[in-house]
Amino acid sequence: MENQPKGKTLLKVVSILLIIGAVVTFILSLISILGGGLVAAGADEFAGGLIIILGVISIILGVLQLITGIVGVKNAGNTDKVSIKKCQTWGIVILVIAVINIAITLVINQFSITTLFSLLLPILFMVGVNMNKQSIEE
Repeated sequence: MENQPKGKTLLKVVSILLIIGAVVTFILSLISILGGGLVAAGADEFAGGLIIILGVISIILGVLQLITGIVGVKNAGNTDKVSIKKCQTWGIVILVIAVINIAITLVINQFSITTLFSLLLPILFMVGVNMNKQSIEE
């Protein structure tokens, strides 16, 4: 096992968790969209439409999370600069999304300490990427 990057295991585990989270997000988003359709078909078209829009946004965010997870799994053991750059780029994307999520929850007064857990996987992903980057610099 020569030249294995230090962050390979962390990056791979976090990437797999991101993929699992993306699948759960897809399922919940589809349920949300279906529920919004039922609400729109009932008495409140505005609320139903809003629920559908939020479901679609969740699916888009789930796709970004899925891509990040796949890129992380694929490149976890690679020590070339291109692979590290790909992982860094996607890690920053999901980190920014998590920060925006926290900002939105602060604005609508729904913040709780558990909201900070949305930062956990993106931060661990970036730690794994940085460990891999350090491995190639040594």
